[in-house]
Amino acid sequence: RLLCRVRRGVIHLSFASLTLAIRREGQRLFWREDHVEVCLESVVSVQKLREFLYSFVSRGLAKEPDETFCAVASSFELLWAFEEFFNDDRANKACGVLSSMVDRPDAIEVLRLQFTRTLIGPDKLPASPWESSFDTKEHLVFQKTTLDVRGFFRSEGYVSAGYPHEPDDHIATELSFMAVLAGKTRAAFDAENTVEGERLLRKQSRFIKDHLLRWIGLYAAGLEASSEGTEFYAQLVRLADWVVVRRG
Repeated sequence: RLLCRVRRGVIHLSFASLTLAIRREGQRLFWREDHVEVCLESVVSVQKLREFLYSFVSRGLAKEPDETFCAVASSFELLWAFEEFFNDDRANKACGVLSSMVDRPDAIEVLRLQFTRTLIGPDKLPASPWESSFDTKEHLVFQKTTLDVRGFFRSEGYVSAGYPHEPDDHIATELSFMAVLAGKTRAAFDAENTVEGERLLRKQSRFIKDHLLRWIGLYAAGLEASSEGTEFYAQLVRLADWVVVRRG
């Protein structure tokens, strides 16, 4: 049941365990939780950045690179997005690595070879791109973790591209799901639907805690430790790891 109280120009909403205090200043809305006030405009901006960055990385890990992907990887817009998101020098260094590789005359050929070595095979992959493989010594897939991830997907009406023949907990699929959640969160706050926006923020946090945080850093480290020509994709996954770990 939704409870609503108005006191001194502030709307207090309570729903289940969620309590939000919302006030308007001109055309701007602010919400308060745990004594911290956040402008909805900043929430929308961060979710736009998350949506873009998750979409870029998930696309890079899902399919072979093409001219469009390489153009984005070396673009000012990507560098700007990472700089805005992190507000430190990691973005310049990381994007510099990506740009130096995609600006080569033979970039697509080299990156497609790296993509195959990193994510396809036929040789043993330098690190497994499926979350469930990190749960057992045998590195098995299609385990309980896969079904739990599928449950998250179903709760938001998301169906992975490879369903039902491929495990849902592939790194590209989990990051694509996060892009979808960020987009839905942005849309909710844009529409000033703070209850739905906050629900989606909690869903993002829970999926990150229950799944991505458990293994994305390990996966990045596994690729970084490889000497099999996976430099571009190691950097791509490390960027995704930083986006996942950053709060807000």
